[in-house]
Amino acid sequence: MRSAMGVEISHNKKTGPVSATYAGQESCPPTCPFLGAGCYGESGRVGIHTAKLNKSTADSVAIAEAEAEAIDGLSGLLDLRVHVVGGCRSDAEAEIVGGAAGRFMGRRRPTDAWTYAHAWKVIKRASWGIMSVLASCHTKDEVKEAMSRGYAASITTAKMPEKAIVEDGITYVPCVEQTKGITCVECRLCFDDEKLLKEKIVIVFELHTAAKKAFAALSRAYKSWGL
Repeated sequence: MRSAMGVEISHNKKTGPVSATYAGQESCPPTCPFLGAGCYGESGRVGIHTAKLNKSTADSVAIAEAEAEAIDGLSGLLDLRVHVVGGCRSDAEAEIVGGAAGRFMGRRRPTDAWTYAHAWKVIKRASWGIMSVLASCHTKDEVKEAMSRGYAASITTAKMPEKAIVEDGITYVPCVEQTKGITCVECRLCFDDEKLLKEKIVIVFELHTAAKKAFAALSRAYKSWGL
């Protein structure tokens, strides 16, 4: 039973035509608030892949190795979205997957690889290598913490702002796919985390319906913790 898979051409309307990988959720950090509670990867067509991959009994390291093998099997002709579902829990796993992504980026022609990290508090940015990685944050304090750790950041919100917002020197830019229907391969902001970090630009994503319920619960928890 495979625990990760690669797709040469994903026709996801959000990303546009890209290569992509999917990994079983045993690879996800257990601290992710959306795990089993509104995760994008648990619904729709992506959810079909997720359910199959979750049947594997592989641990997170083995899943990282399987994902790296899947990346090594892709042509390298298109940009790469790393783990549409799934993640990495440790520096060792990030190095395995990031190393494969780096090899992908120079395989056939210059391409970009990008992903979002839920375990950014425990994984060093350097462990991911040269691909673009955005820390998945849920509060503005987390955004600042992620930046201090060398990560560009994204943030989730229950309601998308109408335009970019500047606060404390940080510019929060709404995802243009969600606001204007411009695909990832057309926009490419998330493909250059170095630029995002340098210019203090944070990408804002509006949650899907199921995840909004999880976000509401998360917001209540943060308030109870005094955050």
